[in-house]
Amino acid sequence: MAKKSKKSKKAKKDKKMKVKLKKKLKKARKVKKVKQVKKARKLKKKKSKKASKSKGKKAKKGKKGKKAKKGK
Repeated sequence: MAKKSKKSKKAKKDKKMKVKLKKKLKKARKVKKVKQVKKARKLKKKKSKKASKSKGKKAKKGKKGKKAKKGK
């Protein structure tokens, strides 16, 4: 019995660590997304002056978004 309880304690600790890591990853991903959004907004402001180029860049952006969703 004593051995079993030790094992479960370790399992709990491992699980806690995994949860912590997951949370960290989620936070990092969120920060990254926020940075990307800010960058995109800046680009959009620049783009508004050059309307002719905006179409090509928009198509590329769409592809990136799909890839990000797959990562989840």
